[in-house]
Amino acid sequence: MHIPMQDWLSAAAILGVLSALVGVFVSMRDNSRQMAVNVALEFSARMRTLVCSMPEEVWKTRLGITPQLPDVSLHLTVTVLQTLYQFLELFDFYHAGIIPRRIWNLWEADIESAIQSDLIRREWPRLREHFSTHVEFCRYIERLQSRTARLETRHV
Repeated sequence: MHIPMQDWLSAAAILGVLSALVGVFVSMRDNSRQMAVNVALEFSARMRTLVCSMPEEVWKTRLGITPQLPDVSLHLTVTVLQTLYQFLELFDFYHAGIIPRRIWNLWEADIESAIQSDLIRREWPRLREHFSTHVEFCRYIERLQSRTARLETRHV
């Protein structure tokens, strides 16, 4: 059986196109993974900076050295605001599909714990207006904080 040269050339062209498509797909997937890693590293660096800038009184409360929250101060409120903006960025990146679930999972428990903390619960009513255009994020925070309030009510 003789296969015409034209058929061989057509088959080779199709295989070439398919291999190019596979290459593009692999490249896009790798690029997406690299972007997620870059977002993760940048977020980690920013959070480290914010955590280190927290006033000493926050650390005393967090570590159980003093039982009460630090007094309200401009520095503390601004630091909480910056922290919430970082949470918003990650929340938006996750919900936009820019970072995958596995990256979000790295921080989700810590973010939820911070949002449910007494400090952020105290600061949130003053800071909420800064996030008013981010309705889903506000709902997320308020859902987490109400969950904590319900748990505290059960323990009383």
